[in-house]
Amino acid sequence: MEPVKFNLISMRLWLLLMGVVYPLGMLILTGYLSSGPLALGPALAALALTWILFIMMWDTLSLYLQYAWLLALLALLLFKQDWLAIALVVGAWLLLEWRVRRNVGQPGLDLASPCPQRLSVGQGGHSRLVNYHGLKAPTQAYALDLSVIDALGRRTSGFSLFPRPLTAYHSFGQPVLSPIDGIVLNCENRLPDQPIGSTDPQRPLGNYVLIRSAARPEVHLLVAHLQQGSVAVRPGQEVRVGDYLGRIGNSGNTSEPHIHLHAERAINGQWQAVPITINGKRLRRNSIIPGRPAPLFPARRSSFVPLPERENRSREAG
Repeated sequence: MEPVKFNLISMRLWLLLMGVVYPLGMLILTGYLSSGPLALGPALAALALTWILFIMMWDTLSLYLQYAWLLALLALLLFKQDWLAIALVVGAWLLLEWRVRRNVGQPGLDLASPCPQRLSVGQGGHSRLVNYHGLKAPTQAYALDLSVIDALGRRTSGFSLFPRPLTAYHSFGQPVLSPIDGIVLNCENRLPDQPIGSTDPQRPLGNYVLIRSAARPEVHLLVAHLQQGSVAVRPGQEVRVGDYLGRIGNSGNTSEPHIHLHAERAINGQWQAVPITINGKRLRRNSIIPGRPAPLFPARRSSFVPLPERENRSREAG
């Protein structure tokens, strides 16, 4: 995997600024300066707000605030009877949904959820608007970054948006399960978890498992940024959907604990990105993958949580 040199924390802060400060001003503009139906200024402000609502990484605050903001905006526009703005907001949202979930013209690889917990998509979708991976590494154009969230749609415990302890992130130490049937081609288990604010661009994958798909042997799936010492499989081992692979960590070129997934295949000696879906669904930034929500205020815990009840079946590829 080619390193993606991007400070995810800086990106979250920038998106947080856009997602909180600008919408507040635009809501005021739309609500109090509107001169009536078909007013172009408020309509354009509402359109800009819609774009901000769509692209922000909402698990920084709460995934559900995205829809609360959207409903508040639509309610305000209905109250003002600004039909032009309503048409622009609804049309823009549908257009953005199509743009980031569109069929890209090649068969994808369908996965099961890689974690029993509830997950949010931080980076994902068929557009660089909501998925920065393709900016630096074309083979990761359809990659997904997944974080464990709680019932409020947050990726961290407590009140800090960017806590320093790794254990304050709901993802850290949670089990990672194989999302496909296949054969383990390679793995890494020894690299340290990076403290928040540090990355390892020289070893961007961190601890990882690389799996060749049983259904599509030409496709390889990478599961990256696992916790040091947690990887429980070895090259040549057969895995099935739901088998334990390791735990979510913060190793490699990553700014905070999460699961990185991407699939690729070789065509004429060149590796190309393969679209991936989870449980048959095309996902984008802020999509939610069902599962058990993390506790809102978890008790103090060690780096490791108990192993999942279902242990791996010991198998070797024949």
